[in-house]
Amino acid sequence: MTFFAGDILYAADLNIIGFPPSVIAARSTNQSINNASSTPITFPTEVRDTDSMFTAGGSSVTIASGRGGLYHIVGWGSWAANATGFRQFTLLVNAVQVMDVTLPNATAAAFESFSVEDYQVLTAGDVVTMNGQQSSGGALNVTAARLSVVRVGD
Repeated sequence: MTFFAGDILYAADLNIIGFPPSVIAARSTNQSINNASSTPITFPTEVRDTDSMFTAGGSSVTIASGRGGLYHIVGWGSWAANATGFRQFTLLVNAVQVMDVTLPNATAAAFESFSVEDYQVLTAGDVVTMNGQQSSGGALNVTAARLSVVRVGD
């Protein structure tokens, strides 16, 4: 939103200044991801949701009416330790991949934790999801994850 000299400001105009539309969703329990299957991460916990864009237990954020603009999207997750294959987290908008980060060589010594982020111009009704994929040869747990979608501009 842009203001110009002489504009009359109303309370509704200022709401976005202190509280931009935003969602932070989290999971702290295991989610099993099958081998070679891109799977939406579900988030049991709603940490923040200013505009009813997320339902706890779901896997997607839907941009609210009148809240389009430039959004910063960050997904973070941790995979269980396993020495075989790659680990990947992907951000999707309307089921189309917009960004992914892949660790090509997993290690058994530690959990594999990393993030993926992007800036996207989103409009009302756009749906943001985070998927996980791995190639360990069997099912592998995402042990924790977080997704934040925050409007940063018009």
